[in-house]
Amino acid sequence: MRAIGKGGAAARIFCGLMNLPPPPAKFERHSSLFLNVLKTISEDSMNAAVPEAVIANDNNSNIAVAVDGTWHKRGYSSLNGVVCATSVENGKIIDFEALTKYCSSCKEAKVYRNTKVEKLECDGHVQKRMGVRLRNILKTSKGIKPSDGKNISGRGRLTLKEVDSIQHYYGLAIRKNLSSVEDMKRAIWAIYFHKLSTEDNPQHALCPLGEDSCEFLKQFLLALKFGVMDAVICFNDGYVSRIKVFEALGIKPEYNTERALLIIDNKRIFEAERIANKVSLEARNKRRSLKRKMDKQNLDEENEYQAGKY
Repeated sequence: MRAIGKGGAAARIFCGLMNLPPPPAKFERHSSLFLNVLKTISEDSMNAAVPEAVIANDNNSNIAVAVDGTWHKRGYSSLNGVVCATSVENGKIIDFEALTKYCSSCKEAKVYRNTKVEKLECDGHVQKRMGVRLRNILKTSKGIKPSDGKNISGRGRLTLKEVDSIQHYYGLAIRKNLSSVEDMKRAIWAIYFHKLSTEDNPQHALCPLGEDSCEFLKQFLLALKFGVMDAVICFNDGYVSRIKVFEALGIKPEYNTERALLIIDNKRIFEAERIANKVSLEARNKRRSLKRKMDKQNLDEENEYQAGKY
């Protein structure tokens, strides 16, 4: 389902409609196998792309590359990004790097797990009051600008979405630290400093670090690399190259699988050629229009300076 950009919910619906057994709830035990297969095939693809570029460059190994990156979401505030190096000679990816600066404070954890907790105070009411007060600040501060001269709300500032996030983690900080006031205080201040943190001034010293957070980060990075490696394979060698992935996993693709992938590749090539031809035609028409304009201008200048004109 990752290959088509869908998750577990879509997989369950698909299996139900196709009268198939439901997909497994957890894929973690298969992650290392999938990652190793994708890593091997994507590296083989990139390694094969290098000599192709060298040959296209008159057997000169000093090939030119274009380096570009993409963010998980728009803007430099994104926590996840991918950088790729693409050969100018053959247009194939020859290297990539997937990076993340995820902070464990943002991870939603299971609060009670298997531990029975005796309720001492209505933490839900305390959590709700935090959200109400922050929303009141937004309402009463419209048009008022803090000392930095910017609006209190807006992108990167205090918004209703941020209020919901703060309220959520405020409740978690209380419920996860019922046995220690100091730990609870530390967790609450961690939210404050985390929200103030920037790339130039990171303030994650109080953010919790633990085995669960590390495992979550590990799985998140795996998912990110899965997507990038699969994209490299399809970009360099076409969707039909996914057959190599199936075969490496011990799955024998049938006729319809190969046919479907070939159809996707052929359609992609057709669309790419159509767009290229359209761009080429527009450029050609633009050159012709410019040439006609220059020819007319030259003709006007010649007529202007004819003998006996004036």
